[in-house]
Amino acid sequence: MERQTTTAPQLRVLCVPELLDMIFSFLDDKDNITNACVSKAWSSIALDKVWRHVEDTNRLFSLLAPLEPMSPGTYPGPKTRFHFSTPPTTTGWMIFLKYARRVRSLTYDDFMSTEGHLCTLDASVFDTIARTRTTLDILPNNKTLSWKSDPQLLQYTVLFLHPNLREMTITLLPPRVSVPAEPPMELYQPIFLDLLARSPNILLLDVRSLVPSQVIMPILVECLPSLRKLRKLVVPQYYITSSVVQAVSALEDLDCIEFQYQPPQSVLQVANVRPFDPNCEEGAFPSLSDISLTAGFEDVARFLEQKHSPRKLTMLFVESFQIENPPDFEFLLTAVVDRCPLMEQLCILSEVDASDVVPAPSPEDALTYAHIQGVLAMPALRHLELHHQYPLSITHAEICDLAQKVSSRIEVLILNCEPAYIASSSLTLQALLPFAEHCPKLQHLALFMNASAADIPIPPPNDPFPTFQSLTRFWAGTSLIAEEGPVALFLSLLLPLSCTIDSGITWSQDETERRSRVIERGTWDTIRARCKKWCKVQEMVPLLVRLRMEERERGGRVRREVEDLRMRTDVLMAERVVKGGDGCVLQ
Repeated sequence: MERQTTTAPQLRVLCVPELLDMIFSFLDDKDNITNACVSKAWSSIALDKVWRHVEDTNRLFSLLAPLEPMSPGTYPGPKTRFHFSTPPTTTGWMIFLKYARRVRSLTYDDFMSTEGHLCTLDASVFDTIARTRTTLDILPNNKTLSWKSDPQLLQYTVLFLHPNLREMTITLLPPRVSVPAEPPMELYQPIFLDLLARSPNILLLDVRSLVPSQVIMPILVECLPSLRKLRKLVVPQYYITSSVVQAVSALEDLDCIEFQYQPPQSVLQVANVRPFDPNCEEGAFPSLSDISLTAGFEDVARFLEQKHSPRKLTMLFVESFQIENPPDFEFLLTAVVDRCPLMEQLCILSEVDASDVVPAPSPEDALTYAHIQGVLAMPALRHLELHHQYPLSITHAEICDLAQKVSSRIEVLILNCEPAYIASSSLTLQALLPFAEHCPKLQHLALFMNASAADIPIPPPNDPFPTFQSLTRFWAGTSLIAEEGPVALFLSLLLPLSCTIDSGITWSQDETERRSRVIERGTWDTIRARCKKWCKVQEMVPLLVRLRMEERERGGRVRREVEDLRMRTDVLMAERVVKGGDGCVLQ
């Protein structure tokens, strides 16, 4: 048997760097380490993939010198600490720098587990690196740094700061040892001062903190104005205060300010954003397009109405710490319409309190169509999300008008599908029909409805219901439901096969949820029971949709066969009236 050899075209393909880079990006580190041993051409590309994103700092620094675990009892805490068994040599640094120049992202997590055990580097490792390094920038091409450690190790971030760094994520934790009161500001201030001095060209700053905000806020207010090229700022929920907004208002390139949820905040931290009244000067926020705020609706509305408030906003997320009344809700929406003509995504979340039995709302308590209809006319709006304590008071005729107003552009529409009062709703499943008919781009729809079998509409003969063209998610929230079967049958007439049906709440007793709340036991049991029924609907609908698709396909085949038989019959009947002798055809 002749030995098969690789043809020249195949060799050329396997030597194209761009193609190899694409192929290696789909492989894990183990495979790419093997690829690095194939040839010099492959080695450089494969090693770039292996070392581009470093999350195991033990593996990285073991290139300098062997790392070994320290003897138990020589350090506090349950974590296994590693240190250098021998000091790094010049040769070790030459080997290290060969790979260090390939690093583009470094993550150091002092609480990362390995095989079920907490493993971390001892402070002596960083001291040795600082003392023996042969170059100032040990990761010269690194663009992203993420650091999570005890405050005592924060000082070592300075080893990885340099002018080319573009993204910084820092997690601030309280000290391991107890302190008489709150931790001193001096524990955390040096990291931000080092950032200003060594990485002034940072584009993204993500600050995550479990430290009381009154310790960190003065540091941020002092340092943020000096990050002149900052484009995105991410901070904990109650850190976007009046002083912080004023501090960043003059940054010319700042495009996004957002907050991240974290464990429940204290009352003292909520007080940081009460009131919210930044005083901005002329030329403020020249590039800001995306902002997230936790504040009262009235305060945010007055902020937007200021003469020098941001005018280029395309995304606004506002979450209030209190149950907002409908007039303040309308006041905020009116301010958005008047001051933010480019708005594309608008999310307005009032506080939801179900810690006790929620009484039925009075007419003045509930949002109505009149409160929200102004925002529906915004020409660029494609994402609208509204949450309130009580269900939206809206008629079917108003739902039809709403669907027609947003028909050409809306992609996400969440209309208060998870209120705290869940005993009744003015909407039925019939409310879905206008959106199926008028909103071809709608991808995500959420409504609070009464999905009663008695209110399910029946399609007229030979006039089927309109179907959703682009819907991928229908969120029922805490909608009422009695029987799963009729609801599933109706939804199978409207929803595409790829659409998922979800239920439940985003405010829950689980601290991992974005809004953790205490819920009254009866309300919680009712929500769980409804979610179980909606889960059964989700299981049935895809089967019913497939069945209807098969029925339509069979019906189409039958119609085509009938049409074919009709044509054949017409041909045969025409032949019977043809006279054979003179070829004359009788009409």
